[in-house]
Amino acid sequence: MAYAALAEQYQQQVMDKLPLSSLLPRATLDALPPGSDVSGLPESCGLLSAKQLEITGLDATELLARIATKEFSSVEVVTAFGIRTAIAHQVTCCLTDFFIDEAIAAAQELDAYLARTGKTRGPLHGLPISAKDQVELIGKITSLGFTSLHSTAKPATSNAQLAQILIDAGAVFFNHTTLPQSIMHLECNSFLWGRTLLPFNTSLSAGGSSGGEGAVLGMRGAPLGLGTDIGGSVRSPAANNGLYGLRPTASRVPNAGVRTYVPGRDSILGIVGPLCHSARDIELFMSVVLSSDAKPWRRDPSLLEMPWRVGRMGGWQEGGRRLRVGVMWHDGEVRPVRGVERALKGAVEKLRKSGEVEVVDFEPWKTREGWDLIRQLYFPDGGRRIHQLTDESEVEEPLDPLTQWLLAEAGPPVRELSIHELWELNTRREAYRKGYQAHWFSQAIDVLLCPVAPYPAPPHGEAKWWAYTSQFNLVDYPAIAFPSGLTVDQELDAITPDDAAAYVPLSEDDQLVHDGYHPKKYANAPISLQLVAMRCHDEELMDALVKIEGILKREE
Repeated sequence: MAYAALAEQYQQQVMDKLPLSSLLPRATLDALPPGSDVSGLPESCGLLSAKQLEITGLDATELLARIATKEFSSVEVVTAFGIRTAIAHQVTCCLTDFFIDEAIAAAQELDAYLARTGKTRGPLHGLPISAKDQVELIGKITSLGFTSLHSTAKPATSNAQLAQILIDAGAVFFNHTTLPQSIMHLECNSFLWGRTLLPFNTSLSAGGSSGGEGAVLGMRGAPLGLGTDIGGSVRSPAANNGLYGLRPTASRVPNAGVRTYVPGRDSILGIVGPLCHSARDIELFMSVVLSSDAKPWRRDPSLLEMPWRVGRMGGWQEGGRRLRVGVMWHDGEVRPVRGVERALKGAVEKLRKSGEVEVVDFEPWKTREGWDLIRQLYFPDGGRRIHQLTDESEVEEPLDPLTQWLLAEAGPPVRELSIHELWELNTRREAYRKGYQAHWFSQAIDVLLCPVAPYPAPPHGEAKWWAYTSQFNLVDYPAIAFPSGLTVDQELDAITPDDAAAYVPLSEDDQLVHDGYHPKKYANAPISLQLVAMRCHDEELMDALVKIEGILKREE
């Protein structure tokens, strides 16, 4: 059967799993033109009760506290988020599977346990969690955005190690979310599932490759979600949707049972990371996964034996000096557009004015070289496996334009490498990491503040500059996207005639971003920033974020 017919069949199967009570009227859906802000539909559609709206407005930490005191039952919480996610799917196309009945049954068991013992089953008792369609869950299919894989996929016989840790801690999974063809776009579009839309402006990208997670959480359809990040795929959807998204250091969070279509490719590791609504929820997630109870390194020898809060810390945390924040205004290749620049300038001004942290400029380092290197390391087979799963497969699925761009147009076309050429690239990777570390030390900073991308959520198909995120995958530094609290402003973010006259492009890519920018294209888009720390300094990164956000959110 041709890919289009199969995709239509699979998409309808997801729709058929949505509860009838969660379906929006056809008239409501038909009244939403491209570019609509649908983020407020859960509040206005009348399908959620006042209590359900209260529940879905809370972060994970607060929800767990209220479940533990029996203010909310686990069933109430799972049901509320399930309805909200079902609404989100109808307007953003964010799901690949939905199993709310099973989740409610699990929540019932948790409620019975709490009633019987007076204790919660674990630190995540009753918390619903959303998962990207790579995370294996017993009885569920993961197909990685390829029609050919979905048509032959078998249900998983075990949970991913990370999923099992979370379930053992009391969490409840209830869905799988969309990802793009090849899982290698900062966008979320596939011939299998369709295009995932930004809730705040459906003409813009929800991000990628964990774009389904971004849309679900952007619509507050889950308190916490699992994404993966090999070039920015947690931070991009987090940033586009005004969320928190962490790319941890490699080999800290367990990856076993998180599927990939190229097992064994380890020159650049894909990392599982959380998306959520607060910094404290990131802390909660990491403390559970890397706890003395979970000990994930005992089941996966590739993991660092490094419990949470045993990671490397910075001298400023001992109280001897101030936190030293480097600011990278641009990456040397593509400047951020006006809205992102405004958010970064505003943050830096507040930090400097506080006197509580030291702020210095940070010089970008060999960004283009890093991009060309990591892109070759992504595809040492020259993209052969992608072709086997798409245009060379029995379903003859065409390449998505962004897949074609990444393989052939984002730099020199990738090609299949000999083993000796791959060894050489790995040697260059290590030299690059050594050079970047030396550069970091020369700047004498603790953390780096910079854009997540040169733009807020871009129009569909235009997410073509990865280097603000991918560089930190290359050097394996933990990084977190966090909301600035700002959105694109049509007046403040307009380009003035003086700006246009003074503009000198840094590169061809910079020119493309500049020429394509107008604040109207980005209406309602959240603006986010990124904070980065050195390898294995994940705890320091979180402490620095708490310190910085405390200053930025302080009333003047």
